[in-house]
Parts: sequence; C-alpha cells; structure tokens
Amino acid sequence: MKEKYEETIKITEISADTLKLILDFIYTSKITLDDENVYQVLHAADYLIIPHLKDICCGFLLKYQEPCNALKIWNAAKKFNASHLEREIGQYISDHFIEMSEEAELLELKFQKIKEVVMLKSERDVKEETTYTLIVSWVEHDSKNRKDFFPELFSMLDLEEISKHFLSQAVQDQNLFKDYPITQNKVLQTISKRVLAENRQKLGKRFIDKNCSKSV
Repeated sequence: MKEKYEETIKITEISADTLKLILDFIYTSKITLDDENVYQVLHAADYLIIPHLKDICCGFLLKYQEPCNALKIWNAAKKFNASHLEREIGQYISDHFIEMSEEAELLELKFQKIKEVVMLKSERDVKEETTYTLIVSWVEHDSKNRKDFFPELFSMLDLEEISKHFLSQAVQDQNLFKDYPITQNKVLQTISKRVLAENRQKLGKRFIDKNCSKSV
C-alpha cells in the first residue's frame, strides 16, 4: 500500500465517529455496538484489517439475526469478506426460507442476488411451490424490467417436486408462461409424464387384481 510511505494518511472510507470507536477499541479492547453502527464498524475493521474486531461485529450480527434483517447481514458479509458470517447467515436464510420469502426487501434485490437466494433453498427442505411464488412475486414487482429473467429462474425449480394441480393452475393463471412458451412446454411435459406414469400404475394394479381374482 502506498500509504505506508506517506507521512500523512487520509482515511476517507471511515467516518469520524466510527474511527473514534475503533481507536477506543484498540486502546481498551472494548466497543459498544448497535444495529446502527455495526455495519460501519464491520466495514472499517475489514478496511483496516482488524480481524478480532471483525469477528466481534460478525458475532453481534449473528446474535440478532431475524428474517427482517437477514438479507442486509448477508449482503454485508459478502461485501466485507466475512466468509464465516456469510455461511452462517446463508444457513439461516435456508432454514427460514418461507418467512424470508414474505419479506418486502427480497422484491428489491437485483437479479443476481435473487438468483443466489433461490439457490439457497436447495440446502433445505423447502417446498418448490414456495420458491415458485417467490420468483413470480419478484418478477411481477417490476415486470417490465424483470420478466426476461423468468425463464432462467424458473429453470432452477424441480418440477417433479411440485404437485400436478399446482402446475396446472400456474399455467392457467400466470401470463408469464404465455410470454415464454419454453417454460409452458416444460410444465406440460412434466404433467404429461406424470399422468402417463399414473395411468401405467393404474393399469398395472388392474392387471394384478384381475389375475388375483382368476386364481381365486
């Protein structure tokens, strides 16, 4: 870093109040965190390379994680290179995916971020119907700019885990399928495949019952 060769170092990344907290921490090993300053302190600890302080901030955020702030914590973990915090909060989002899917903050995420959230559901037993509803809600929140992302997000769903009734209803009710025939065809193929399997199962059962009655 070129700063080590300069007599005066200007720190523009950190506010005066945050810097005071950090200087006090360096001299006393104590710091008072709250939900207002923790993100600034985490940023400063990452910028100034103070691992212990960074760990303290991460511990504070994990202690007070809730569905309403989990996304903010997750984004901070990614931004400030807190890999342990990112893993832990990612696990939390997976464990609380249903509650998270109802958070308005999710609807404001950029495409890459919502894609990462959808990927998290695979780590837990989350119903695909819940994920589908989240995807549609996110797209419809800004349909003009987001509808072209629908096919890619939809392809992340495991249609085999979604009920036949739900799929049929979705195709009937959701115009996005009409706009993107490839998604509609995928649903119809899944339904047809399932109906065929059910019919084969019924025929097999009838054949067995018929043979059993003859033997009697």
